[in-house]
Amino acid sequence: MEQRQTVGLYLTRRQAMAVWLSEKEHGTIIAVLDIQPTEDASAQTAALQAARALRQRGILFDEAYVALDGGYYTQYNLHSEFTDSRQIESTIKYDTEDAAATDVMNLAVTFAVTGQVAAGSEVMAFSADRQTVTDILLDIQEGGLDPEMMEPDVMCLARALEQTLGISKHPDTLYVMAGEQNGYFIRPGSAEFAPTLRSFLLNGPDQRTAALTRELLLSTAAVDGTEPLRRVVFAQRPDGVDIETLAARTGIQIEVESAFEKLPWDAAPDTAASPQAILIAAGAAMAPMQRSLTADFRKDFMPYQGKRKIMEASLRLVCISLTVLFAALGLFFQSRTWRVNSYTDTLKTKMAEEYSAAMYGASPPGTEAITSRLRRTLANVRRVQEGLGPGDEQSVPARLTFLLEAINDAPESVDVIIQQIDITERTMRVRGDTNSRRATLDLFETVKNHPRLRFGQERMSMAGNRDTFEFTVEPTE
Repeated sequence: MEQRQTVGLYLTRRQAMAVWLSEKEHGTIIAVLDIQPTEDASAQTAALQAARALRQRGILFDEAYVALDGGYYTQYNLHSEFTDSRQIESTIKYDTEDAAATDVMNLAVTFAVTGQVAAGSEVMAFSADRQTVTDILLDIQEGGLDPEMMEPDVMCLARALEQTLGISKHPDTLYVMAGEQNGYFIRPGSAEFAPTLRSFLLNGPDQRTAALTRELLLSTAAVDGTEPLRRVVFAQRPDGVDIETLAARTGIQIEVESAFEKLPWDAAPDTAASPQAILIAAGAAMAPMQRSLTADFRKDFMPYQGKRKIMEASLRLVCISLTVLFAALGLFFQSRTWRVNSYTDTLKTKMAEEYSAAMYGASPPGTEAITSRLRRTLANVRRVQEGLGPGDEQSVPARLTFLLEAINDAPESVDVIIQQIDITERTMRVRGDTNSRRATLDLFETVKNHPRLRFGQERMSMAGNRDTFEFTVEPTE
């Protein structure tokens, strides 16, 4: 089975770090890329350059995740009246608005629940300038990436420490990471809640011990829980910090462990890169393995649509395939129709030639089926052969017969007297009278309905109590 690979991208205002992670053995690091944007790059263009550099590395991955440096966001420890995560999510922005004293519409907000109390929940809220993170995301997308989540760096660091040091097993320990510019405090929580997190700025090398002493004293004084703080563990040996002096001033046991060395490397680790940056980037890439420990800025202002786009692309491909299939079926049946029509035209041409040969060169009729005309002609020939009457419908006897048939078919109320019939080569002119105008019209209608006669001109007038008439008829073709 092919292993899925994810990439984590840690963005600061001056540099970026990318870590490729494979699902093999719970997240093995297969590659690291330290990205240094140009000196004149802004925060947004630095994100664009980082995304392009990551794509140019040429290592494939399935999902991307972004960790934002502490300089991009502000953290607040808040109290929510609710315990349900969906209710907290629907109200956290307004709680953050009160704490930040700014319009919540200008903020992108995410949160993590650190514990429950009798009157609700304790919540860590993170807010970032909405326009800034939007610009960063758009530049990352322009660079060829579509990250599934954008999280605070301290959240990603906590995820990496959980994976390497198993910090949730030591709730009495405060884990510290002292980087070049930022410091991070991580106090593990219970299994159901996120750890208590804090990030802060660190001064120069000569003031780092004093700054950490002050921050540790503030943190220990603010501890509110049943589990007392018994020791402090640096997740990486800090540069410029006197650990013995720090322990003496705070009165807390201080130890040092190396989370960086415990990362699952597929090859030799890159010791030249910043361990803090690698841990944070790796923690971002570990998001699919620890879904319960996430805080996504993007969910608030531009939710990830990657899976939906994949589904839309699949549906589009299916639609295109179906269109091609139906087009092929249409062409197949259309070609069969063309062949049948061609065969039919050939038969019609052959039938017209045979009809002309049988009918002494006459063309097929336009208003009557060829079979009907042939059947009628055959019947006339048989009548002639059997001595039953004329076979030629154009002959004078035939025309007279048709006329008399029509007159005899008139209704019984028609009292008709035929006075004269004039016969020419083509037409017959009939003169006579009836007992009424109604009778004359009924006679005309009967003649018109005869299938072998075509009614022509007509004339009517009254002479005494009789209605005289005159009309012409001719045989049909």
